Amino acid sequence: MTRLDVIQFLLDGFENRYYLEIGVSKEDDFVKVKADYKVGVHPRDPSEKILFAINDNCEYFPMTSDNYFEHFTGIKNRAQNNFSLIAFNGLHEYKTAYRNICNALNCLSDEGIIVVRNCKPTNEVIGLPPDKYKLVSNDIKAQNKRLWTGDVWKSIVRLRSSRDDLLVFTLDCHWGCAIITRGVPESKLQFSEEDINAMQFNDLNDHCNNFLNLKSSNYLYTYILSQQKKKRINLYVENIVYWEKHCAKNYNLRGPLGTVELDKGIILPTKLIIDEKYPNFGLSGGVCDCDGNFVAGILRDILGLSSNRTCQSSYEVDVEDLEFIDETVVYGGVLYRHFGHFIMESLCRLWWWVENKDKGYKIVFNSQNAKRYEFYELLNMTGINDNDIIILDKPQQFKKVIVPEQSAYFFSGYHEKFLNIYNCIRNSVKPAEYEKIYLTRTKLPLKDTINEEYFEQYYQSKGYKVIAPEQLSIREQVSIMAGASEVVCVSGTLAHLVLFAKDGIKLTVLVRSSSSMYPAQLWLDRARDIESTYIDVSMNLLPTSHARGTFLLFPTEYWQKYLADIGDCPNNIDEADIDDYALEYIKLWAKNFAAGSRLKDLNKVTSVDVVYALNKFLLGKEIDKNNLKKIHYLHKIEENLREQTDENSKLIQLNQELIYSNSILQEKLDNFARGEHSGN
Repeated sequence: MTRLDVIQFLLDGFENRYYLEIGVSKEDDFVKVKADYKVGVHPRDPSEKILFAINDNCEYFPMTSDNYFEHFTGIKNRAQNNFSLIAFNGLHEYKTAYRNICNALNCLSDEGIIVVRNCKPTNEVIGLPPDKYKLVSNDIKAQNKRLWTGDVWKSIVRLRSSRDDLLVFTLDCHWGCAIITRGVPESKLQFSEEDINAMQFNDLNDHCNNFLNLKSSNYLYTYILSQQKKKRINLYVENIVYWEKHCAKNYNLRGPLGTVELDKGIILPTKLIIDEKYPNFGLSGGVCDCDGNFVAGILRDILGLSSNRTCQSSYEVDVEDLEFIDETVVYGGVLYRHFGHFIMESLCRLWWWVENKDKGYKIVFNSQNAKRYEFYELLNMTGINDNDIIILDKPQQFKKVIVPEQSAYFFSGYHEKFLNIYNCIRNSVKPAEYEKIYLTRTKLPLKDTINEEYFEQYYQSKGYKVIAPEQLSIREQVSIMAGASEVVCVSGTLAHLVLFAKDGIKLTVLVRSSSSMYPAQLWLDRARDIESTYIDVSMNLLPTSHARGTFLLFPTEYWQKYLADIGDCPNNIDEADIDDYALEYIKLWAKNFAAGSRLKDLNKVTSVDVVYALNKFLLGKEIDKNNLKKIHYLHKIEENLREQTDENSKLIQLNQELIYSNSILQEKLDNFARGEHSGN
């Protein structure tokens, strides 16, 4: 994790991303920081890169930090007067750093954050103050790759010794990134100013963790979650760092949504493409301008890096094959076949229709599959008639095509208007009377889960209504969700149904596999202001995938921890035995994967994963997976070395044979030459 990563992650958590950087020695970092408003301060003229970046939302002041702070009277003509995040870059002297931090607090918003780099030197030379570092020879500096932090670390020790109103800790990354916010200290140091002045590098080296309140870089995510005003997520999962990293991210995509209007625009049905660029299958089609240039399809991340199920290109069409329709239409997007992706992604352009119902334009979708009855029923609930929906089965050109921007990206996040269409759908029905519901998978025609009944029965005993959504019409499903205040389900599509819930409900997700963490559900929870709880109940003995796997659910240690936290202990918790379900699970796994189409989902699974799962879940033996990977890796290296040794031995033997053959040949040539010379 770099300093820039830390800054951007923290800055993205603020509603107003106002950023001040003191010491713009790394101009690339300053330019790269994404902020609503940013200011750079450095006592030299701006570089060309910074000059190019300066605009109404980016300013630069060629002055000292003391001068800037002295004349700072607040940010003008902005939503707030002070900065959300202030970063110090290039400080190398303790007292200057301390003075700058104290001055910065006067320019910081109440919940703002200060980031100070260079707080953890790795040796005595790197940690020397400026007056001593300049005496170091160039050879010694070169040996340290000219890395230099100075004694900035002392400013952190002083803050932790003298301030009762600041929370200070240091992330162990990028030469130590200190994080300073207003708040109650975790702990305090008891050093006087004289003590700190006398400290040397060895003092820090011996007491680094204590002096700096040192944390691993991953603590950044834990900290962000802990600072949320309302705790909206509870995690009972195995890979807690992985989950916290994704949960701490701000998925709210900023900026207004726009539209593109294309005169004589062309819309193409989507076609499946499979090649090296799209190994997981991509789509070709979407919207083109009148010259056939691709304009829009669907992106699953905002940068267009994910190729799976995306439509980012068009294909050539013979002009004679184009049917011209003399009317203005709205491009609705790509219809996905999978129900979960259909409700999450296929409606993400319809925010525009909600705001422009009175226009009376037809909505055009492209799809490679048959028409979905749920799709028509959903849109009918908003007031769109079947006659106003066009699902293309051939290329068509229209008088004008209005293309609204996507309001959500599956792997990136959402805009505020994303929920407009879902609220419109929800508001068209009468909410059902069930406040607490359990959405079950046990009634699905193609079984993929063993022992969900255990959890279904538990929640039923707690007053939850058990519902199998696939047995209801889409209108009935929306009604059920609209009335619910508490929802429980196994991870997957069922959790996406909170799209149609009211804001602020409670959602409990029973995690069915280690790969069941999708950012899309996390940002959906955030968009709906849901209080969510994720509990890992997976005991999958064999490799599986989130999308098309076979799952064994069980009252795991994480489930038991959850029950303890809510003060509950069901009577049958001790009766659960993995042996009762192992054989049934293995049989179902074999049956499901025998279909063949699911085998590609196992490409990333290693023998280590299988051994780990069998030991943990079947034998109840916790083994160190990382150590197992290292041993497996070392065995592979040994095997490769043996193979190379065998090859080398063969080459040596072959080389010896060639030398021997060459000596015989040379002897014959010499004999022949002597015979010629003697006239024989």
